[in-house]
Amino acid sequence: MKKVLIFLFILSFILKAEVTTVSPFGVYLDYDKKSFKNSGVISGVYFSSGTLSYLTEISYSHTDIKYKYLTQHLTQDEVTFVYSRYFLNYAYKIGVHTNATTDKDLQNGTTAILGLNGWKFFNRAKLSYGVDFYNTYYPNGKDLNDNNRSININELSFNVAYFKPFVSFSNFISLTFNYERAYDIDFFSTQLKDIIYFKSLSIEGSYFIGDLQTGILDGGFSVYNSKDMLHHKANLKVTYNISYKTKLSLAYSKTVYDEFNNQNNLLKDTIYFSFSYIF
Repeated sequence: MKKVLIFLFILSFILKAEVTTVSPFGVYLDYDKKSFKNSGVISGVYFSSGTLSYLTEISYSHTDIKYKYLTQHLTQDEVTFVYSRYFLNYAYKIGVHTNATTDKDLQNGTTAILGLNGWKFFNRAKLSYGVDFYNTYYPNGKDLNDNNRSININELSFNVAYFKPFVSFSNFISLTFNYERAYDIDFFSTQLKDIIYFKSLSIEGSYFIGDLQTGILDGGFSVYNSKDMLHHKANLKVTYNISYKTKLSLAYSKTVYDEFNNQNNLLKDTIYFSFSYIF
């Protein structure tokens, strides 16, 4: 019954939308030799539907991570829903992210997503700015001292971006500042992203630096449901437009992080693949 309701909910947006995109994706995770974890696989699908006045985004993913010394896997199912409403020179968004996991540490959690963005045009160039707020709640989690208690995490993300078209390509650059309050500690981080668009190809590079523990990136679509501390993340993504309606994307990222109750400055390699089709 639940799956039927979700299908009818998505179908109602498709029937009203001018543009609908479906993107199945897959991710491979390779952890450091010193990590408790060995490798992992993420599979899922991203769906968006909208018009010039609104955009609905839904993402589902299933994660399966193997441990080095345990036969039991870590699995989790995540669903993200975001609704954005566009006006002449600003937009707002509301959303929710849910996580159902076999992890006995934080256990299941829910994230509320709120955002406000504005923009201004300078001929063909566009300056954007905004702020996002996230509140994540784990009702049956554990704190850093392994005490059973509810965990409440707040995060603010301030962003500014600039888009400029040129003769043979276009460039988009953004800078995001994150403030996170988690486990009664303040964390700060920054992310720089640059995307170069050609006729049928785009190249994206991004770099994250700072401290983020059980935090959120990518507008609420990347929720780190663990106590590992993220320090650095470098990402390179290439997208090829096969046709007007079809895209292929391949990305690679390297992460430097501290594993909770284990060693610091561990490495993780991530390979991402997605296929997008526009209806």
